Amino acid sequence: MSSESAAVLRLRRINRIRTIQGTLAIEGNTLSEAQITAILDGKRVLAQPKEIQEVRNAILAYEQFEHCADYHLGPMSVS
Repeated sequence: MSSESAAVLRLRRINRIRTIQGTLAIEGNTLSEAQITAILDGKRVLAQPKEIQEVRNAILAYEQFEHCADYHLGPMSVS
């Protein structure tokens, strides 16, 4: 893997963590970027189980979205 592609992957990971944190914060989740990173890395986090589960669900949703992004429907037209 080239250093450029490694940098792109690192930026995508940072963006995903920030997006998850920001989105869930709007809904009242108080977990920090560091806690979300730990959950993403499979580490234990001291927090409310509901908030941890919300993060896990968001991670799964983003993983599913990546698979859907592989499908191209073509241009959409407006009638």
